[in-house]
Amino acid sequence: MDVLFVDDEELILKGVQRTIGLAGFDWNVRYATSGRQAIAFCEAAAPDIIISDMRMPGMDGARLLKQVQQRWPSTLRVILSGHADEEMTIRALDVAHQYLTKPCDLSTLETLIEHCAEDRQRQDDASLVALVGQFDRLPVAPRSYLQLQALLTTPGYDLGQVTALIEHDVALAANVLRLANSAYFRANAPISDVHTAVVRLGLSTIRTLILICDLYSDDAYRDDPVLARLRGCAIEASIIAATLMHGTPGRDVAMTAALLADIGRMLMHRYRMSTTDRHAEVGAYLLSTWGMPDSLVDLVRQHHSPRWVDDAAMRELITATHIAVCVANAEACDSGYLLQLGNRADALLGLARQCLAQTTAIDGERDRG
Repeated sequence: MDVLFVDDEELILKGVQRTIGLAGFDWNVRYATSGRQAIAFCEAAAPDIIISDMRMPGMDGARLLKQVQQRWPSTLRVILSGHADEEMTIRALDVAHQYLTKPCDLSTLETLIEHCAEDRQRQDDASLVALVGQFDRLPVAPRSYLQLQALLTTPGYDLGQVTALIEHDVALAANVLRLANSAYFRANAPISDVHTAVVRLGLSTIRTLILICDLYSDDAYRDDPVLARLRGCAIEASIIAATLMHGTPGRDVAMTAALLADIGRMLMHRYRMSTTDRHAEVGAYLLSTWGMPDSLVDLVRQHHSPRWVDDAAMRELITATHIAVCVANAEACDSGYLLQLGNRADALLGLARQCLAQTTAIDGERDRG
C-alpha cells in the first residue's frame, strides 16, 4: 500500500513517521512538505492514497487534491483539517473522498488505510476493474453530505445548524419531510417543518438521506425519469427495512443499507453503461472509498445474493435489506433464500407490501394536499 502524507509542518510529519514506524505497518509511506513536492512524488509513482493537510503555503490542500483528481483519478484523496478551517475545507469537498479532523489518532488512520488496501485487493477482479474504470474519475461524496460530516465533528454544533443546511436545498428538505411523514416515522400528527423532521428521524438517518438525495439530484440528471424512479424506490426501501427491523438494534443499519443499495445502479446509469448486473459490487466499492462501515458495505454488496451470507449477525440485516429493496423496486426476491426462511418469508413479504402500500397512500395524500 503506497501512502503519501502531505503537511508543511515537518514536526507533524516526523511525528506521523515515528508513530507509523513503531506500529510496524506494512506500508510504503512517503512524506511531502508542500503541494509541489507532493505532485513530484505522484509523477514518480502515483500513490494508492494521499492524505493532505488543508492549510499550506503556496498550493493548499484543495488545489493539490484537485490536481491529483485530474491527473491520478484512481488515487483515494483525503483532506485533513482543523475545526477552524471550515471555509477552506468546504473548498475541498468537491475533490476529497473523505474528510478527517485534526488531531487524527493512529487507529483512525490505520482503519482508513487498511480499507483502502482491501479495496485494492478487490481490484484484482479484472471485470470489476473494467467496470469502475469506465468512470472518468471515482466520484467524491456529495457536497451537502460532507458539509454535514464536517458540521457533526465541530464542537458545540446544534440541530438548528443541521436544519439550516437541509433547508438550503428545497429538494432535500422535501425528501426529509417525506420520510418523516412516512407510515413508519409519522406519529399522530403530520410533520410540517424540517426541524421537527430532523428530531424525528435522527442524525444517522439524516446523514444517509442527504447522501442519497445529493447523488440523485445532480443538475445534469434532475429530469431523468430513471433516476427519479430509483430515488423514490430507495426511500421506499429504507422505510420498508425500518419496518421489518422495528424494535431491533439493527434497524438503522438495515434502513441505511436499503437506502444505498442501488447507488451502483444509479452511477452505472449516469455513465450510460449497458449492463447493471454488477451494480451491487460497484456501489459497495464506492461506499468503501467514502469510508462507510464494513457492515454497511457488505450489506450493499450482498443485497441481491442473501443466501451466501453466512454470518449469523448479518442474517437478519441482509434479510430485511433484500426484501425491502426487491419489494420497493417490484422485483422478485431470491426464491431459494425465501425457501430457507420458510413460513417466515410470507410474513415478512406481507409486512413489506403493506408498508409500501401505506407509504404510497400517504404520498398520495400529501401530493393532493
